[in-house]
Amino acid sequence: MAKHKQKKSDNVPNMSVTQSSYVFPAISVIIPMYNAEKYIGKCLDSILAQTFQNFEIIVVDDCSTDNSYAIVESYKEKFGGRLTLMRMEQNTGGGGFPRNRGLLFSRGEYIYFMDSDDMIRDNAFKEMYTLAKQFNADIMHYIKSYDANDDGLILKLDSNRVYGSMNKVLVNDDLLYRLNLIVKDGFWYAPWRYFIKRDLIAEHEIFFPKITILEDQIFIRNLLFHAKRLLIVPNALYIYRQSVNSVMRSKRELLQGIKVSLESTIIATKLLANTMNKIEFFRSNRNHTYTILQHFLFGQLYRFFHEYNEKSSADIYEAIKFNFAERLGENDVLVSMLLTILKSQYKINVTNQYKFNQFATAANKRIAELEAEIKRLKSE
Repeated sequence: MAKHKQKKSDNVPNMSVTQSSYVFPAISVIIPMYNAEKYIGKCLDSILAQTFQNFEIIVVDDCSTDNSYAIVESYKEKFGGRLTLMRMEQNTGGGGFPRNRGLLFSRGEYIYFMDSDDMIRDNAFKEMYTLAKQFNADIMHYIKSYDANDDGLILKLDSNRVYGSMNKVLVNDDLLYRLNLIVKDGFWYAPWRYFIKRDLIAEHEIFFPKITILEDQIFIRNLLFHAKRLLIVPNALYIYRQSVNSVMRSKRELLQGIKVSLESTIIATKLLANTMNKIEFFRSNRNHTYTILQHFLFGQLYRFFHEYNEKSSADIYEAIKFNFAERLGENDVLVSMLLTILKSQYKINVTNQYKFNQFATAANKRIAELEAEIKRLKSE
């Protein structure tokens, strides 16, 4: 998708607000949108149905080519002046820039991001705002959600396994505790899993960085590093619509996909390191800086290798060398080969793990059969 050079104000929102007689809403709901004509109506309907109505909605269209913009316009009257619709000058290829634009115009006490193809339960805003005020939360993280199919039918309740069957709100103001949770994969990084105090964003100028992917991971980690009070909440309020893309990539798309993945990983890793370097805790505890960077980079490499697991090593090598040869200089072959070998080793490890799991399953089944046979013989 075409990119454009944006002014700083597009990416570092000026969150200051001039005091006036205007009564600010409790919640600013920010929705980036691109070609969502099939879903955006259901998304807005779920917001209209909220039992808590003290909110504003900011929909930022990323130059949709379908009827999405007109559909949202048709909802303006239903929201009675609480819906703002705006359009990016050019398509940005991701959700980060539109979310930044929404932040620029937001006026709510709290910020909540939604995706244009998802929905929320009718008590969501009431529960979010009530808990936030009760515990004076800077951010709340929701560890449960509903997965739905393309038609919006709820399929299952999804939950972060790190927390098991947790059924209470956990209050935390310990950064080290959060860092341990990050390493244990105790946080999900979709923006819609967080309810955020606007003052936290304004004070630390936390925004989505200028990358097409991984921008949400940097944004959420930044919030986790700076928030004084974090709530971890088991309430399932969000309905996440899953869609399956069955279109196979062409070789050209493979080259471009690898370029975007690796470039975003490089930039995001640098941004994460720069963020931590600005925080005294990390400057005084370099071991934690390393641990967080290691966890982040390993996670992205795992995702990269998994995504391209079925591609041949020769294709992976060609794509890396084609995209990064000039920047790697005389080491272009060496680095390209190193990453390709790592990818090949990942494939071997995945295969071995699969075989081990099959063996373990068969062994456990046989053990259960033998135990049952022993129990039967003893009873005779």
